[in-house]
Amino acid sequence: MFIRNLSLFVSLLAISVFLAADLRAESSAGCGLTPPTSPGVSGNVSLAYGGLNRGYRLHLPPSYDPNTPMPIVMSTHGYYSSGATNESFTGLSNHANANDYIVVYPESTSFYAGSYNGEWWGQVKSWNDLGCSQSPGPEGPLCVDPQWEDYYPCPTECGSCGPCESCSCNDDVGFISALLDDLESKLCLDLNRIYGVGYSNGAGFAHRLACTLDDRLAAVIPQHGALPKGYNCATDDRMPLLIIGGTNDTIIPIDGSPSPSDGFVYSSMPDVAAGFAEAQGCDLLTSSYPTPADGTDALTCVQHDNCDNDAEVVFCQWNGGHDYPDGWGNDLFWTFLQNNARPVPEPSATLQMSLGLLSIFLLNRRKRA
Repeated sequence: MFIRNLSLFVSLLAISVFLAADLRAESSAGCGLTPPTSPGVSGNVSLAYGGLNRGYRLHLPPSYDPNTPMPIVMSTHGYYSSGATNESFTGLSNHANANDYIVVYPESTSFYAGSYNGEWWGQVKSWNDLGCSQSPGPEGPLCVDPQWEDYYPCPTECGSCGPCESCSCNDDVGFISALLDDLESKLCLDLNRIYGVGYSNGAGFAHRLACTLDDRLAAVIPQHGALPKGYNCATDDRMPLLIIGGTNDTIIPIDGSPSPSDGFVYSSMPDVAAGFAEAQGCDLLTSSYPTPADGTDALTCVQHDNCDNDAEVVFCQWNGGHDYPDGWGNDLFWTFLQNNARPVPEPSATLQMSLGLLSIFLLNRRKRA
């Protein structure tokens, strides 16, 4: 009898352990492996894609444990920028050290423009956010003044550029998908907490990723940037979104008016939030979204509440220009991301039954003891 009971106990325990993954963080295949960079030290990692030698800058916090799934924030840089510049500009690596998450800074493609239209451009880097290389768009030209139609040099991979076209034509969405595959194979990631943030051109690209990689990203924060006019996408899959801009931004105005700096026209940031709210079944009217930083630099945030899928859709503005909100910015962003991980699935019926039988078995054993 004892042997039979022991056999039942072992079987139930094995089933419970196997199925208990339903209740834990979903870990990546890279758990248990030596990471490609040392914790606490940022390093560059190569990644070939689409016949190009590309890569990313990776920062693991000192607390990184290859056996414990950890959240990761992917930060896409702005036009003319780079992963290393973005790391310094945002301060995300230092923030990650204090808050125990990984940061990856993907590198866009680049081309050498040299001198163009009487200005020195040198090496130009940009992300393909779709609209910036597709003018005119569904709502007309992407810039409003003829003086800006040929302002930006044309990326070589585009072949030729029409008026108001300014950025990469490469398959950057495919590259980011391959990058996530690479990270998941090398690092111990919590697959329910993979987040995307981006700045300026990188913000427009992050907006695009929220629509195209909504099966992999848990939440996205476009910062001081939006997709060009006519390309304001949304998704009806769960995708928490916080979009933030500066009321004094003359590069990418928050209200969708033509940029005083280059005449280009971007989606209105409140309209971006409203589009996501409508797609996800949230309130169309906004309500206050309190944050600990409220009032600092005139920061205010509103939300589209009561979303069908419990996602948060938020629009924030502050009295900055085309700049990164120092001090309170990363705390605001990280709090939003933490609050919007992918929901952990409910325990399966089989797991619930298995745990119930195991409880009964243990209770009976205690009564007989």
